[in-house]
Amino acid sequence: MVTPLAILLALLAPARAGTALVWPMVLLVKWAGSGPSIGPPEHPVNEATPVQLAAAGLGLALSWAFYVLAVRVVLWRVAKGREERAPIP
Repeated sequence: MVTPLAILLALLAPARAGTALVWPMVLLVKWAGSGPSIGPPEHPVNEATPVQLAAAGLGLALSWAFYVLAVRVVLWRVAKGREERAPIP
């Protein structure tokens, strides 16, 4: 289950919607810096470093934790609101 989800998020990441959803991963990878250039000068390509891969993994975990926490808070608020509106018998 985790692997298909990671592949789906990886496919969405370059798109604006995907980047907005996994913003902690994008920030951590950008802060990790670029890797060494392995392409020709007219078409530079940067290789990923272990630090960037670790930042991507940590960022993906933080993205997941952020949205799980956000949904839990929303559901808790909804449940609390229903309790307050429910008539006491």
